[in-house]
Amino acid sequence: QYHPGHVRNPDFLNKLEFWQATGQVRYDSFATYGSVMQRRSQAFAGLGDSFALFSRTAEGYGELRQTLKGFTPGKTDTLSYLTCDREAMESNRYKEKAYRLDFELKGAKIKRNTLFTDPRFSKGKRVKDGKHPCINQRFVVFTAEKPELELIFHNKAAEPGEKIALNHVSVRPFFDNI
Repeated sequence: QYHPGHVRNPDFLNKLEFWQATGQVRYDSFATYGSVMQRRSQAFAGLGDSFALFSRTAEGYGELRQTLKGFTPGKTDTLSYLTCDREAMESNRYKEKAYRLDFELKGAKIKRNTLFTDPRFSKGKRVKDGKHPCINQRFVVFTAEKPELELIFHNKAAEPGEKIALNHVSVRPFFDNI
């Protein structure tokens, strides 16, 4: 199965259902975030427009968690997710930055952890046109050690005042020999 269903409500279409939120995290949405800013194909209107919003204040941070089920211990899978600066979404300004929304995956051994900052390209050249915010994609290769894993997102290391959007949380099989 390409989408084995480990993550429930991965795009926050049902707000924070199936997620446990504490501290400075809440549901939010922004029209065209999925279709225009993330360039996602639209199976239906609004796909990708909803997200969990993490706010970092001097007083605290946000944390979001979910128990993921159905893993085969010893099998390798991938975790990926997208993040973006909420204020850059509103202002349509390009802000290339590695957003500090970190994760923990309890019950798994991390084999590779890569962060991609999304440069925009047009006709083969990098464009900073101010029309789209920078989207970060985290890509993690891991091996499950147990049938259930605890996925935790937090913004402890973010700068005070930073608001980071999270969506498109995906866990899929890892195919090494393609």
